[in-house]
Amino acid sequence: MYFNNSLYCTYVRPILEFATPAWSHVKGNINHVESVLRYFIGRLFDRRGMEYMDRLDLLWLACLTVHRIKADLILHCIVVQM
Repeated sequence: MYFNNSLYCTYVRPILEFATPAWSHVKGNINHVESVLRYFIGRLFDRRGMEYMDRLDLLWLACLTVHRIKADLILHCIVVQM
């Protein structure tokens, strides 16, 4: 599982999280990016019975919504401190 997690964190997540504060408030974009993660995680596991959130828990990953909220909060703190 560690190898799969490192593959995702190295190659997929940086692309999915690029410029998150700029596009994170458009609902269509959020669903599209989350579907890419669902596809990638689904290909790692050939377990049709497992739910998406269960697969993320098994890999010790959070959904992209959590990462978007963190990025928005960091951006907000940077703007407020200026």
